[in-house]
Amino acid sequence: MKILFVTKHYQGGAGDRSYMFRLEKLLRHRGHDVGYFAMHYPQNRPTPFSKYFVSNITFNDTLHSRHPGHWAKALLSSFYSLESRVKIGQLLEDYRPDMVHIHSLDAHLTYSILPAIKKRSIPIVWTLHSFSPLCINYFLYDRKKGRICEACKPDRYYMAALKRCKNGSLAASMTGALINGFNRLMPFLKLVDAFICPSRFLRNKFIEFNFRPEKLFVVPNFVNLPAPATRTEESYGIFVGRIEPEKGVRVVAEALKNTPIPFKFIGDGSARKELIGKTAQMGLHQVEFTGFKSGDELKNLFAGALFSVVPSLIYDVAPLTILESYAFAKPVIGFNIGGIPELIKHNETGLIVEDLSAERLREKMLSLYHNPATAARMGDRARRYVQSAHDAEQHYRRMMAVYSACRGGKSDVPPPKRRF
Repeated sequence: MKILFVTKHYQGGAGDRSYMFRLEKLLRHRGHDVGYFAMHYPQNRPTPFSKYFVSNITFNDTLHSRHPGHWAKALLSSFYSLESRVKIGQLLEDYRPDMVHIHSLDAHLTYSILPAIKKRSIPIVWTLHSFSPLCINYFLYDRKKGRICEACKPDRYYMAALKRCKNGSLAASMTGALINGFNRLMPFLKLVDAFICPSRFLRNKFIEFNFRPEKLFVVPNFVNLPAPATRTEESYGIFVGRIEPEKGVRVVAEALKNTPIPFKFIGDGSARKELIGKTAQMGLHQVEFTGFKSGDELKNLFAGALFSVVPSLIYDVAPLTILESYAFAKPVIGFNIGGIPELIKHNETGLIVEDLSAERLREKMLSLYHNPATAARMGDRARRYVQSAHDAEQHYRRMMAVYSACRGGKSDVPPPKRRF
């Protein structure tokens, strides 16, 4: 089967792209062919498909441009991109895929590609790695107030402009609200045959926003199981991921106060510099910032860890870092929010922190730090769990079932009013 992946950036980094490249490798290993449609970007990986990629757009620069023509052109193309429609049309004619699988689709590519795909009777599957079709900030989170926000539910997309959700900018927020409103009012989303949901939580949330339940399929993420890591003498906690305020990194710093727990922040992000200063000011000399790590370096860091922490304050869909921690036989401490409690079995594969507070997180970290044998037992159970429930073979079978259903079914049945 030929499968065309759609993504904004054809590069590694964020969790959605990490999953996408893993899935590509899995599909190729099973004999399928995978192509790409994306935006030109300096950090993109080399690929023969790049000749079909659309022009790079930087909306922040455009919004501050003093040239009204540039601003108007970028604004219009963010609603409906003629370039995207033409380029994907050329790619579809040349590549002739059996399936189009969307991983990210926003104002850089636009929903204009959906009618071009469906015109050729090609099934469309969309993995919902975030809440981007619902929220211009992707995670139903108010960054200014630091809390969950569902003000746009179910059809009040204009609230994003009133609340200035995009970086506090009225212009950017109004543009985002208008684009979301345009996409919701036009019949684009009805052209998608199936939405793949990595967690039950995400599926239920999309149903609350009037998406059709029969189009939402739960397919949990997968992880490749590495060889068992050799246990080391070290004993520290780790955070792996983007160092951003909404990921709860400040809460971790507060939780480490007055504890002997050595801790490593593995990753990068906009809050890294601030957090380095904050931990130094707090006298947390046992805290280390390693930067982004992968491959053997990341494996070695996991090997020396006692536990992993996932303290997200947002609706994290199904964090891959939990499955990666389990694969290395490390228990996970996570907040009771989003799809996190679906992956952490309390007191078995890790610990759930109920009230998102530094105090409760501190208690959970200390309980594992002072009881390494308990942490090791949880880690062993976590590895067995991920091996039985989130392995590549199961994921492949589930994905093929969705692909097959879309290829064999019809997608032109009129949907119920106001459902997508």
